[in-house]
Amino acid sequence: MRLTKTSVIPPALPPSKPFMKKETSPARRGDLIITQATSSFVHLKEGRQSRTFWTLGRVTSVSRDGRVKAYRTFGVHHDSRHTPLHCHLVTAQRADLAAIARDMTELIASRWNANEFADLDAVRAYLQAYRIEPQRR
Repeated sequence: MRLTKTSVIPPALPPSKPFMKKETSPARRGDLIITQATSSFVHLKEGRQSRTFWTLGRVTSVSRDGRVKAYRTFGVHHDSRHTPLHCHLVTAQRADLAAIARDMTELIASRWNANEFADLDAVRAYLQAYRIEPQRR
């Protein structure tokens, strides 16, 4: 079955399985993953509210065909086995992953919500400082 933007995931398939196109590169342990998260809370006067933001994490488990099975968000002490359908990968060829991990650890130690970005442009702006330029031959 070929999925398009308008198609619906059949109920027989679990919703946590990501659908990666064959053109995308397979994920590897240690890659960065950018995921969208939603946080819900109840305000006494305004009732139930939610906010959506983007977070950075590190891939901790990958299937044989290169799909992300688990990841750990920076600032969280457990692996998430739920892989969202909409996520982006940053490989070691494109960014200095060790420097990003050190910086995120320091940022989260000083500000609890440092790993919450308003949109993808904010994530790209943060990652721009750690970008590795490809070497030309």
